[in-house]
Amino acid sequence: MRALRAVAASLLGLVLVLGMAWSAPATAGAAEPTAYVAITFTAMTPSLPDRNDPKATVTLQGTVTNTGKSELSNLQAVFWRSFDPIQDSEGMAAALASPADEPLGYRAADYYENIPSESDRTLAPKKSTDFSVTIPMSALKLPSIDAIYLLGIHIRGRLVPNGPDITLGRGRVFAPVVSGEPDNAAQLSTLVVLDSRPSLVRQGVFADDHLATELGPDGRLTALLDAAETPDASFAVDPNLIEELQTMRAGYQVLRPDGQTEAGTGQSAAGRWLADYTRMARTQTGYRLLYGHPDISALVHAGMTSVVDNGETAAKAVTTTSALPLLAMPASGQADQQTVEYLAGLKPAAIVLDDSTTAQTRPLLAGPNGVPLLNTAATSVGGGPGPDPSDTPVQIRQRTLSESWLEAGAAGPADTIGQLRVIRTRAQARSSTSEVTAPWLKREPLSRLLDSTPASWPERYRYPESAAQKELTQTQLGGVGRLVAGYRVLADLLVRPADVELEADAAPARAASTSWRSRPDLWARFVDPQQARLDDVQHAAVTIIATPRVVTSAHRVQFPVTVRNTLPRSIDDPQRNAVQVRLRFTSANSQRLTVTIPADEQRQLQMIPADAGVTTNAQVEAQTNGTVGVTAQAYTMDGTPVGAPVPIEVKATQAGTIGWLIAIAAGIVLVGTSALRIRQVARERSRDGAAAEPPADPSDGTDPTSEPHPAQTVPPPSETDRGDAPRDPESLDV
Repeated sequence: MRALRAVAASLLGLVLVLGMAWSAPATAGAAEPTAYVAITFTAMTPSLPDRNDPKATVTLQGTVTNTGKSELSNLQAVFWRSFDPIQDSEGMAAALASPADEPLGYRAADYYENIPSESDRTLAPKKSTDFSVTIPMSALKLPSIDAIYLLGIHIRGRLVPNGPDITLGRGRVFAPVVSGEPDNAAQLSTLVVLDSRPSLVRQGVFADDHLATELGPDGRLTALLDAAETPDASFAVDPNLIEELQTMRAGYQVLRPDGQTEAGTGQSAAGRWLADYTRMARTQTGYRLLYGHPDISALVHAGMTSVVDNGETAAKAVTTTSALPLLAMPASGQADQQTVEYLAGLKPAAIVLDDSTTAQTRPLLAGPNGVPLLNTAATSVGGGPGPDPSDTPVQIRQRTLSESWLEAGAAGPADTIGQLRVIRTRAQARSSTSEVTAPWLKREPLSRLLDSTPASWPERYRYPESAAQKELTQTQLGGVGRLVAGYRVLADLLVRPADVELEADAAPARAASTSWRSRPDLWARFVDPQQARLDDVQHAAVTIIATPRVVTSAHRVQFPVTVRNTLPRSIDDPQRNAVQVRLRFTSANSQRLTVTIPADEQRQLQMIPADAGVTTNAQVEAQTNGTVGVTAQAYTMDGTPVGAPVPIEVKATQAGTIGWLIAIAAGIVLVGTSALRIRQVARERSRDGAAAEPPADPSDGTDPTSEPHPAQTVPPPSETDRGDAPRDPESLDV
């Protein structure tokens, strides 16, 4: 029996081992547990729980949303905590990467709230309700170790009526629970970035009205402006944002999908925001961003840095921000050495990089050409831990407090430590206006950090392929290049190119904005109307009016040609939109016929007022009769064709008349000359014959004055007059 029991025990152990081995794969690969609700934290008080006060409490507040398709019942919000202390950055990283049920932690079953209410504990699909749960610090029973702990809420309830109670969802926050202070303090500098996706497509017209939403009472730009006003905060503003808001304040239109426009809705909101900005900027430390916040890395790698340079020219025209020092901020703080060196050449006050690029922890680093690098921990404003939503202001604030405590505790007494928080989103802005204070934190403006000595480092920049793939696409960069070319043609066409130089500098920088990363549809909606307008200018701003058929009746004739400027006229400025062109004709057979514009006539085309035309004369040179096709084309002064080519048929009908007249006259002269010569020879022969005849003998009875008989006057030729005997040379002229 003992032997059988031993065998049975061995078999049972084997079965258990095999069972565990068999079942392990079913749970080992589990990530986030299934959730039927989403928990959004709205408050945690206090942000630093006091373990030394026996009466201290902690309260978590938030919203629960039923994300499933079925009604939930018997709902209850229960306080939860983990007893695992987090005392270093590795522990923070592990907690951020962990699923919501790792560690499992413990629910404080006695501290809960029935939701939505005691009398109604059901929640329909897509509906939300609030919760608020408070627990005494003593009831948390946390280890007596100064550390970061995870606190949270579990939502318990039923998926089906009368079913079992299960955990429907989880939410977690970081909480520093400490009794002492670190030996060192961390400097906390906050930089609020005031920018937005560009929208201005032409003077007074916007691609959409998203700025009106961002300027609303609960909008992103409103929250960011509030954050910039907090004590010791600094701000960096995009000059393009100020320019667009100034345009909105003056009244603006918004493009509709059909190409028509309608009145925008943010005029008054833009005026209020600009007034609040002006008041804030008087007291806070401010910087300006590159105009349009362009994708520096993409433009540098594509050899298109002139877009950035021209944007800086446009920034000078925004007087509200032109005096602020430049702060260069590559997208996501990621850049390679080539990009950083280009930015250093712009002489900014600093270049803001993410610590994933530098692999450094110190907040201020030495950079190229004496330009310092502001080293940010971008993840510190990323919120967490999960599950989503994990970027609430509460979670962002608690993470900042936790990471700064770890940094201060790890630093030596002589170490200069700190953290730069870059605020871009509404949630980040709300967290920065919340109470982010702690004994180990010292809030300083950014200028104070820049006044310190930058730390030396190897200056090796990490820019992985994953970062390069986020840059603007080749299609987008090609579109930016076409805008540049289109404005170049427009400027060359106008008599006063300065009228569009500012727009030509600004538009490509807006089109190359970092805002367009991973947004090709929005980018096309913004760029296409601008490119269509430039194409229309090149193809239709100048028209040629000429008769389609010209008939000449002479070797050289002229015919009129009118060049018309179709650009709109300005009543206040008659010279605005005036154009200058060169007119050229291309002949299908230049050997037979050419058409040119004389220089004095060409000069008339160097000032064609808007909505008007200038008529000049074209000169035809025809060498032979016949019909030749000619094409008239207008060009800018730089040689770019503008407007549509116009075909003209030129028929020369008497191109050889002069030649024939000369030939006929020459023939008449020849005939006349020949006749005169014949007559002259005849007379000479007559005289010679008379001299050879002997005088008449009066004795023969003839009259000496009578005409001689021809037979007697012209003797018959002798033998010597025939054959090869030389002939009278005078006979060759007859």
